[in-house]
Order: sequence, then structure tokens, then C-alpha cells
Amino acid sequence: MQLEYKILWADDNDDNIETYSHPIIEFLEDEGFVCSIYPCRTKTELETAISRNMNYNLIILDFKFNDKPVGTDFIKYIREHNIYSTIILYTAAKDVKLPEEVYKSKVQNVYTLTKHEIAEDRTLISNIIHYDLYKDLDTNSMRGIAMAEVTNMDKLIWEIIVQEGIPQEHILTYVRNNKEQHYNEFKDKKDNVIWKELNKENRSTMHLSSDERAKFIKEYLETLSQKELNEFIESVENYRAEIITPRNQLTHQNIYEEMNPDERNKKFQDLRKNIIKHKHNLKKLI
Repeated sequence: MQLEYKILWADDNDDNIETYSHPIIEFLEDEGFVCSIYPCRTKTELETAISRNMNYNLIILDFKFNDKPVGTDFIKYIREHNIYSTIILYTAAKDVKLPEEVYKSKVQNVYTLTKHEIAEDRTLISNIIHYDLYKDLDTNSMRGIAMAEVTNMDKLIWEIIVQEGIPQEHILTYVRNNKEQHYNEFKDKKDNVIWKELNKENRSTMHLSSDERAKFIKEYLETLSQKELNEFIESVENYRAEIITPRNQLTHQNIYEEMNPDERNKKFQDLRKNIIKHKHNLKKLI
């Protein structure tokens, strides 16, 4: 599971997507996810999107697409492309045969709604998404999200460090001061070897951990003595408390398993929101 929730949406009327998507986007943001909508306005665009299979979380189809019924054959076509996302078919008017056709097609995980029903109850689609999210969202899933996202932010912080042109000597001194007291091999390791290892893909946290990166970039920003950076300095300090600590707890402790489901879900929801916030702040700092 990822923080980006992808919706493939086929409707030749942009107003429908605009109108019906607002409550969905708000719901996902409130749950701590980023909603990405991939609109298709023609059958060709839809077929191309299906062939690319971008791991969509949800597929929404207007049944009368380009004035022609999409039909249950196309639902089978989606499944034949090994796409098992939840599908929502909606129609302009109630079509009593549509649910029966879907049932006879034997394609699973397909909902049929009318535009009137969606307009009357804006939570209909959000409730379907809620069910899909939480049937798989356990502690292990959240651990995977946190680990992957912190790895991405580690790379962003390293990008900032390199982009700023901070002297290698300054970085290496910081690394040595943090490591030599714990690891004897650092006493004999040459600077060029440490620097090479720092720059290796997925290995740079071996010498400069996620927490150390945050401390390093905060201390560096403070040395610049620029008022406009105060917001970022505070953000990096909060990053350690709002991201690194919960990530470590997920990795090494079982405190979340001891919580009741509502309390745990609220903690995970806050963590997802904080991840999105801090990724935005780091990209802004870049």
C-alpha cells in the first residue's frame, strides 16, 4: 500500500468528474492519503490506461461512455489485464438490468450506482473506498508505508545537503563524530571510502541515519542565520518527533498492537498526514 491513492476515471463529461471527485479527495486527505485521478475521455484513452496498468486502487466508469454502453465485456477486459481493482459503474438513470448483467458476468468486486444516488449521498463512493482501505491497512502495512516514505525523505535530505554544496570535510567530520565512539572501524576508514559509501544508493543511511540527517540539516540551517528559514528549522525539528519516532516505534516496538483499533487508526492517520506534510516541506526547501 502507498500514500498515493490512484483512481482511473472514465467519463466524457469533465463536469461529472469535477463534481463527484470533491468529496472523494476530501475524504482521502482526511484519512492521510493523496488522491491522484487519471481521467479518460475516450475509449482509446481508457484502453491505453488499462494496458499500462498503473496499479490503480479504484476504477470508476460511466456506463454510457461516449454515448455507448461500456458493457460487462469491458469489465472482463479489465480483469483479463490482471487488474483486480474495485470497479464502480455508474449510470445516468436506474438501469434495472445492469446489476443483473454484472452478476451474470461473474466479475467480482464491481459496484453499480446511479448518478442520482451519488448526488444524493456524496459518501457512497467514499464508503466503498473506506472499506477497501481498511480491510488491508494493518500495522504491517503501515510499517511498510513508513519505511518506504522515510527512505524517500532520506534521499530528499541528502539531495539538499549535496545541492547546498556543504564541504565534504564538514559532513565527514559530523559522521565521524557520531560514529567513532560506537564503531572502531571508523578510526581507520579513509574519508574517500566513507564518502563513496555515503553516496551509494540505499546505503547512505549506514553512516548517516535518518535521525542524524534531520539533526545535521537543522544545525546547518541554523548556521545560515536567515529568518526566512525559521519555518523550515522548526519543521525539521518536528520531523524527528512526528516521523522518525513513530517510524522507529513501528519498526522496533509493539505499542501499536496494544492499542484499540480506533486509537491505532487515529495514530496511523496522523502519521500519514505528517508524512505528506514533511515531504512537501522538504521539496519546498529544495
